[in-house]
Formats: sequence, C-alpha cells, structure tokens
Amino acid sequence: MLFAYVYLDPKQMPEQIMLKFHDGTNWEHRAFWGADKIGEGTIDTPSRRRIGDLPPGGKLVRLEVPAKDIDLENKRIHGISFALFGGEAVWGATGSLPPAQRRVNASVTTNALTRL
Repeated sequence: MLFAYVYLDPKQMPEQIMLKFHDGTNWEHRAFWGADKIGEGTIDTPSRRRIGDLPPGGKLVRLEVPAKDIDLENKRIHGISFALFGGEAVWGATGSLPPAQRRVNASVTTNALTRL
C-alpha cells in the first residue's frame, strides 16, 4: 500500500491531485483523485489510474493507493512526484506500508475511533 498525506485548501480546491512514482526506469505509475485533467499516461492503466474523488478540503487526509493498481507491487520506488490541477495543496508524509503494517494501522484506527 502506498500512501501520502495531503491538505487541500478549502478556499482554493484543485480539480485534480496526482501522485507519480518512479520505478528506477520510468515515471509510468500514476494515481489520481478528482477530475481527469492531467493528461499524462493512458487512462485506466497503471500509467494513469483514477483512485476516487478528491478528499474534503480543510483537513489533513491520508490517500492510499494499492501498489498493484499502478504496477508497483513488489517493486522498489526510486522517486515520487506530486501534481495538482488548479488550487492549492500541502503534501505531507509519503511512503509505503508492508502488508503487516496495514493490518496494524487498520486496527489502531478502528480502536481509536471506537473510543471517540
């Protein structure tokens, strides 16, 4: 699972946000949220995969991309690039989680929300 935290300015929401990953050979691994405005790669392939709608503005959210959806499963990532179409965003921590870590994070999140 690949992830990135992002804060979208609610007064200047972008139309699209995109994560681009380099596998040591090329940048043909992209995931995006929102409208399909950045025309890099081929839509509905690992080179330009729509993950979902834009997250809400005004709060820090974690975006998640299954590595297999952009052909990066069991591959090393050599670079990450961030893009948006219009608006403003602040990007935060970005990385990947091994399968065991995903289960722990899901459990911790669920338990924390239950206590609220």
